Amino acid sequence: MKTSIMVGALALILIGLIFGISFYYASLPTPSDSDQDNTEAPSYPTVGKLEINNLAAYSNGTVSFDVTFHNDSSRTIEAVIINGVTYLWLEGSSENGTLLNGQTKSWSKNIEGLSLGAKIEVTLEGGPDQASDITTVSPSPTPSSPDIPNEPDAPELPSYYYDYYSNVGLFEQDVYFIATSQNPLTQLSKSDLPRSYWELMWENVTVLATEQDFISILVSRGDFPTGGYTLHVETFSWLESYPVKFRFQVNFTDPGEGVGVTQAFTNPTVLVPIGRLSPGEYQVEVHIVSYILTYDEHGNPNYQPIMTFKEEVWTKNLTIKNPQELAPSTTFEVEVNTNQFSNLTVPVDVSSGVTKEKAELIAKSTFIHVKGEETLYILDDLNFNNTQITASFSWGVDTNDMGHIFELTTDLHTLKITVQHCF
Repeated sequence: MKTSIMVGALALILIGLIFGISFYYASLPTPSDSDQDNTEAPSYPTVGKLEINNLAAYSNGTVSFDVTFHNDSSRTIEAVIINGVTYLWLEGSSENGTLLNGQTKSWSKNIEGLSLGAKIEVTLEGGPDQASDITTVSPSPTPSSPDIPNEPDAPELPSYYYDYYSNVGLFEQDVYFIATSQNPLTQLSKSDLPRSYWELMWENVTVLATEQDFISILVSRGDFPTGGYTLHVETFSWLESYPVKFRFQVNFTDPGEGVGVTQAFTNPTVLVPIGRLSPGEYQVEVHIVSYILTYDEHGNPNYQPIMTFKEEVWTKNLTIKNPQELAPSTTFEVEVNTNQFSNLTVPVDVSSGVTKEKAELIAKSTFIHVKGEETLYILDDLNFNNTQITASFSWGVDTNDMGHIFELTTDLHTLKITVQHCF
């Protein structure tokens, strides 16, 4: 009896060992399985800190892309290299080249001479980081109309277009109203705005328009000898008041000591299409906040506000009338200190002769057109006949600064006003 029990126990132990060994070897991978895993295992490329997305190149010469930075600090893109040619970041972007962790910025430039189907390689250099991508030149896209309101009751969402190079020498530091027959951003692709485009804007600067005109607002910082000077529309609001107010906050940034800039003349400008407006009075207010940009030893940007005793605000008034109510007017070409200035339209008809009231209105309108509504002035002398108007003003920034001289001559045959004034 004892022997049979022992034999049974040994048999159970032996069966358990056989199952255990079988299970162990069955769980081991076969040599062929191991080889297959090593062959098909994907190898993922290391993702750099700078990442290029949406790279595109078109036969009209435009190269554009987005770049994102992935790190805990920041990185400044020093150069954009396209097929071996180096471009500065500010040549293709209205924003500075510094990116924070997770931030994305866009770059676009017309480099011309791109052939359909050609390969385009873009490389970004930013400190110790590089990023590259390749694309093929595609047919130029058909220009599309930006989503800009055209109705008088909905100008609260304008589209902003920035330019730094094409309008050098045209617009002085100021805010302007521009009246055109249609939305100016539908004329050309945004990447293809030549100097002639800004000359057209310059010729259509006005303070008197009709409800049939498409109204835009342009803010210019004037000419600078280098790059690095920027402007950015921070906020926009449309206030129901009288006059109706278009209120902007615009940030101005100047390069600080040691900040690299492009060695080219620039004119930081933003064009803001508004739409067609109902008859009435309108005013634009540009509230300006200024900064100095520097970088710390780690390359992080530092925007230092420029403190002022009084807020800097630029203003300009616009009158919108019905075409039927618009009084006869005359447009004059204006030249200031031998430099071309924007045209001036005055609501007078000089074809029927000149009266003292007409001559005074032309003279005062010219002064305000050139020096702005905030400048104090006194009309010291006025002479006129049917061929010419001459006038002389004393002016200043306040009552204690009235020693400046402003003189003008109006040729009523050529409709040209020549101005000489001291600063």
